[in-house]
Amino acid sequence: MPKLEFGILLMPSSPRGESFHSRVQESIEQAVAAEEAGFDSCWVPEHHQDKGFIPQSLLVAAAVAARTATIRIGTNISLIGLKHPMQVVEEFYSLDAISGGRAVAGVGLGYQAQDFSMFDRDVRDRVSLYEDALTVLNLAREQEVISYQGRHCSFTDVKVIPRPTQPGGPPILMGTSTRPGARRAARLGDGLLLGGLDGLDGLSTIVEEYITHAEQNGRASSVTLNRWAAVGDSRTAAQAVLEPHAMKAMRYYFRHGATLSAMMPAALRSAWAAARNPADLTFDDFEELFVCGTPDDCVERLELLRKTLRLNRIVLQIRSGGGPAHEVVLDQIRRFGTAVIPHFR
Repeated sequence: MPKLEFGILLMPSSPRGESFHSRVQESIEQAVAAEEAGFDSCWVPEHHQDKGFIPQSLLVAAAVAARTATIRIGTNISLIGLKHPMQVVEEFYSLDAISGGRAVAGVGLGYQAQDFSMFDRDVRDRVSLYEDALTVLNLAREQEVISYQGRHCSFTDVKVIPRPTQPGGPPILMGTSTRPGARRAARLGDGLLLGGLDGLDGLSTIVEEYITHAEQNGRASSVTLNRWAAVGDSRTAAQAVLEPHAMKAMRYYFRHGATLSAMMPAALRSAWAAARNPADLTFDDFEELFVCGTPDDCVERLELLRKTLRLNRIVLQIRSGGGPAHEVVLDQIRRFGTAVIPHFR
């Protein structure tokens, strides 16, 4: 069984409505604390026109790189279809240089129309935009001068500067919750990035599809999972940290177009179908999506996830939906570092 690495998602979502500057500074401090606590990676999210997210994830990732020394720094996820593919290459390779070879390219299709429209992109073109960027990212690894003729861009004899710092360039982890997406990751990526509202049964089918096709394509496989998380002296204490903010995030998904899916846990599918408005959804409906409880509870859940999904990495989302407060996030990072992570070392 592979070693389980630990990452943290750096959500700039504050319960006090601070400035973007303050929220980003908190994210950077959380990355520093995670490095000190023994986390292996930290991850910067991306959405646009939303105060609870970061619009330019690689800029914040570069700021994190300047304050840290060993922790790997990834995007989770970067909406690469919104940019020209060569801009994607230059930005990730620049981050790799700034960080001394610690960059990870966590990428995805995106799903919110508002993210696309502001850049004069059509969300209906998201697959072809994504594949253009992925193809160019892979070409840039292999060649110092590249040419490409794609659906949305074309160029000839473009120099790739800078070259990546780490051999082979930043690993490309591809977010998906579909079998076609798993096959795409096996063809164009170095790893699978899972999460969202997907339950264990659904995720297992995606992982099997991915690993099978990665082996057929002669590519190494790697599986990363995002999960909301809190640890406490009791289950009640951990739930008190997680519930208010995680449920705000769940209701956000409900309002912003996340649809009823066979990938959801069975209990959540039933609750989602019956809900008339976001307030009808409860913490218990989402229980399978959380790593929450005492240290022993968290270890037990993580062992199940590692075994079932052949996990290489878990990314813990401690902050979401406006909280908890920065000081609580730092305490959670330390608690996971002292009481949970050592079990997997």
